[in-house]
Amino acid sequence: MRKAAGIFLVLSLLHILPAEAYIGPGVGAGMIAVVLGIVSAIFFAIVGIVWFPLKRLYKTLRRAPAQRVADTHSSTENSADID
Repeated sequence: MRKAAGIFLVLSLLHILPAEAYIGPGVGAGMIAVVLGIVSAIFFAIVGIVWFPLKRLYKTLRRAPAQRVADTHSSTENSADID
């Protein structure tokens, strides 16, 4: 039985008829839009996941030395007021 099913499968795959259908230009434009949409979604996901946290980290690290200097000045001013 399996041998007959295998032969039937092979013969049906060898007997392929051409499709008699028309694909208009709208389908091509739609496919291009879908592909561009998927590519841009992947790009913006990478930007959202990678770029913005790195940008926030960079800003935090860049502000940190300025805040340290301000904290140092404010602590020396406070110690002068206490004396």
